[in-house]
Amino acid sequence: MKKTFPIISAIIIGISLAKFMFNQYDYDAKISTVFKNGEKLMFVMNGIYSSKDEMEASCSSLKSYIYSLENDKYYVYLAITKNEENLNKLKGYFNRKGYDVSERTLNISNDSYIELLDQYDILLSKTNDDDVIEAIASQSITKYKEYIND
Repeated sequence: MKKTFPIISAIIIGISLAKFMFNQYDYDAKISTVFKNGEKLMFVMNGIYSSKDEMEASCSSLKSYIYSLENDKYYVYLAITKNEENLNKLKGYFNRKGYDVSERTLNISNDSYIELLDQYDILLSKTNDDDVIEAIASQSITKYKEYIND
């Protein structure tokens, strides 16, 4: 009995301390995950091309664009936004310029770029001027190249 008393005491003290420590933790607080899935951004897409030469020939008149290579296809994007109304405004602008555009949603996890895009969305939501829309679309692409493609 003399040998078991210290062992049982240590176990009870250990359980008590563990319970005390776990009670100190606030489980209801919001917990951010280590791995972020990113934020869904809407891209104004100009087209999908089977070769780089075909893509470059088709996009030669564009001032600013980005492309991605996926499954041996080149996807060309003309503008980026987070806002559905702004997406429609951008698509309308490019349609008026004679481009057949569609949309594509992609996840981006660069917080600096997303904050900048928030500012562009505010400006875009307040204008209907084609020159301003073109400048914002161009900047969204240029900054994407700087923040994401580096």
